[in-house]
Amino acid sequence: MPGIQKVYIGSQSGGKSSWGNGSSKFTVAANAGSVAKTAVAGTLCRAVVVTTGTAAAAPGLLFYDGTDATGVLIGAIPGNAAAGTSFTFMMPVATGIFVVQPANGPVVTVSYE
Repeated sequence: MPGIQKVYIGSQSGGKSSWGNGSSKFTVAANAGSVAKTAVAGTLCRAVVVTTGTAAAAPGLLFYDGTDATGVLIGAIPGNAAAGTSFTFMMPVATGIFVVQPANGPVVTVSYE
């Protein structure tokens, strides 16, 4: 299908394959504002847009490593991202995942480990 690309990211370690599928998930609502979603170290794996956003493309939905928006930016999704679009991040998280969602941003489901 046009616009869909398979990306395989992972490593082999001791005979085990780690492809970063994310063993946990959370959903970010359209008007969630700023919210801490996890408070543990791990990996921001993937996100899929469930409902198209009507916000401006930038700055969009932002993911930070930390307890607030002063942490390191580890991911971003355009505010007008279309439903069905997926994003692969595979970014390490030292403190936790903090999300800043614009008004009318896309509803997304996020996987993390």
